[in-house]
Amino acid sequence: MPLPGRSLRALTTPVDLVLAAVVGLAATVEALVVISGNAQYVRVLFAVLAAVGLALRRTHALVMAMTVASTLALASLLRGPEDLVSTIVVLVLAAYAVVAHAGRRDGVVGILLLAIAATAALASDPTNDEASELTGLALFVLLPAGIGLSVQRRQLQAAAQERRADAKAAAAAAAVTAERARIARELHDVVSHAVTVIAVQAEAGQAVIDTDVGAARRSLAAIGTASREALAELARLLGVLSEEAADGPEPGLTNLAALVDGVRAAGLEVQVDTSGEPRLLPAAVDLCAYRLVQESLTNALRHVGEARVQIRFCYELPGVSVEILSNGRPHLSAYGSTGHGLKGLRERVEELGGTLTTGATDGDGFALRAVLPAV
Repeated sequence: MPLPGRSLRALTTPVDLVLAAVVGLAATVEALVVISGNAQYVRVLFAVLAAVGLALRRTHALVMAMTVASTLALASLLRGPEDLVSTIVVLVLAAYAVVAHAGRRDGVVGILLLAIAATAALASDPTNDEASELTGLALFVLLPAGIGLSVQRRQLQAAAQERRADAKAAAAAAAVTAERARIARELHDVVSHAVTVIAVQAEAGQAVIDTDVGAARRSLAAIGTASREALAELARLLGVLSEEAADGPEPGLTNLAALVDGVRAAGLEVQVDTSGEPRLLPAAVDLCAYRLVQESLTNALRHVGEARVQIRFCYELPGVSVEILSNGRPHLSAYGSTGHGLKGLRERVEELGGTLTTGATDGDGFALRAVLPAV
């Protein structure tokens, strides 16, 4: 069962309830003072009914207008002309409220009802001529309605501005979130690849340092190269975060040879095949294709022993397709993983409108296939 307080709040507001009480009390006192005999009690009843109608002026504006109009018309019909200030006040408040707080259709209907009731009341007084009736109609109905219309328009404009501000704030928040996710993916890819290469080369160098100094030196050189490349990319990302100019362009397929050489030095067997005519790709697509290869090679270093990786690029589509097949002896990673690599790649690809599929192949292999549009 709904609480009375909640039911009351659905019908009126505290301000309107106080307004209705004050107007009803004033109308009651005026009727008791101005009108004599039994007629005063009838007008008190009408005053109370009109006040009840005013209590609904925000929540049920059309019902309020119907209540006030019917009360005014009935009072004029039964009791004849009686110039009461409270009647004029109620009429003015009702004409304003039905336009300010009702919809367009309800506002028009409410004003017509109030105008008919006011015309009937003015016409019931034989001392009023046509000019007086028109003046009274303009002052007590049309003028308050015009003010209500102006207020309603300002309220609608304010609401529209607030919606636009909310939409702009939501768009800005979404842009910030997207940029944070992009930077997080970039950091993951850069750090994950570099740390994995460094760990593999460090272990390889440690294993041969006493037996093959040349191989140990090559491992140290590979560590240095991976470290410098990672630092360069981190500097570029930090430049983006601090709104400073980046120290260099984002990596892309032009850096593929260096990437492949680095993982070959770490022990991966990598083959790169291309079909179609290679062409310059949009920067976002180029970066995404590079990150696909980088993450796949990183995963192969982590999880596959004696790995063989085959990378295939196909430029026969409007964009480009990338297929990466890894084969070898699976093992548990000795270097850890964030678990966000493939998730980040999927986000990258889908943001560009492409598709990504991943899964195990026959034997102990793993396949990654992506189709990137020419955005």
